[in-house]
Amino acid sequence: MTKKFILLRFIILCFCFSLSISSCAQTNAPTAKDYFSRGVESHKQGNWDDAIFNFNKAIELSPNDAKAFYNRGFTYYQKGSYDQAIQDYNQAIKLNPNYIFAYYNRGLSYNQKGNYDQAIQNYDKAIELNPDYAEAYVWRGIGYYMQGNYERAIKDYNKAIELNPNYAVARQNRGLVYYKIGKFDQAIQDFTKAIELNPTYAEAFHSRGTTYYQKGNYEEAIVSYDKAIELKPKNPEYYRNRAITYRKMGKISLAAADEQKAKELEESIKTIKTNNSL
Repeated sequence: MTKKFILLRFIILCFCFSLSISSCAQTNAPTAKDYFSRGVESHKQGNWDDAIFNFNKAIELSPNDAKAFYNRGFTYYQKGSYDQAIQDYNQAIKLNPNYIFAYYNRGLSYNQKGNYDQAIQNYDKAIELNPDYAEAYVWRGIGYYMQGNYERAIKDYNKAIELNPNYAVARQNRGLVYYKIGKFDQAIQDFTKAIELNPTYAEAFHSRGTTYYQKGNYEEAIVSYDKAIELKPKNPEYYRNRAITYRKMGKISLAAADEQKAKELEESIKTIKTNNSL
């Protein structure tokens, strides 16, 4: 066997080995599905940037995957990047015009931006696609509430409660509308029902306390504020409102203590926000 033949054979073997490695690397390369799964897992853990990176890769490999755009949009929403979230929901809907959750979540994004007309339009579409979507009725009700359309807000909350009688948030929000229009007894009924359905619902206790205050039932207001503070001891608004009630009752030292606590919490929250913005 000549040296020339041996050298040629060696080159051919090396070339085949190189192809084999390349083929193996391609076989083991992550797929769009792999990146999507990683994105979902990162999202669950609250690692928004890592989740977005993986959804980016999934979209790069599979640009017609509506779910990848939807999930990236949802991650942007969690980060507070509402415009980017809306862009992704737009693309998800373009790829799948019947994507109920994309309409619903695009509505949430518009809601966060204060664009209530557009938010309501998206909830309308979600409800059109699924007339039993209780959450969409609640959020559309919130949109109407923010616009001052209390009658339509109550109608939507009624529908949500009809669909899900154990929906504590719907009770709480309907109670807020009743409070706003001065129907305090009906508001208290809704707040109390929300608490019955969810005994750890701090905001429902706070809302009930505020309503009792408006009725002049200061003792009952204090009881509700106490429970709200027990459940969420770092909410300065709860202390502020209990302080106002204590002052009405002539309990000045207790009011002063709550006012001081509220001030400390507000300063703490302000410091955290400042540090996060650096």
